[in-house]
Amino acid sequence: MSKNKKIISLSIDPDLHETLVDLKKKRGESVSKIVTGLVDRFVGVVASEEEIVPVVLKIPAHLREDPVAMKEWLDRRTEAVVKCLCA
Repeated sequence: MSKNKKIISLSIDPDLHETLVDLKKKRGESVSKIVTGLVDRFVGVVASEEEIVPVVLKIPAHLREDPVAMKEWLDRRTEAVVKCLCA
């Protein structure tokens, strides 16, 4: 571990811990590295909240095989996001 890193303690729900352990196995990375990456991204978004509005979409995996269906799916979500943010 790098000497310039600080150590913190984190309490999380058991379900979230299991999800992180599953990600660890899937990605071959440590839970610490996964959490650090998530925190880095979150802090970046929060720091620039006035400049951007983060939107998270969970895209169904089966759409990866069908670009036309994915575009249609994304178009419907885009319309909903625009309607919500510009209301």
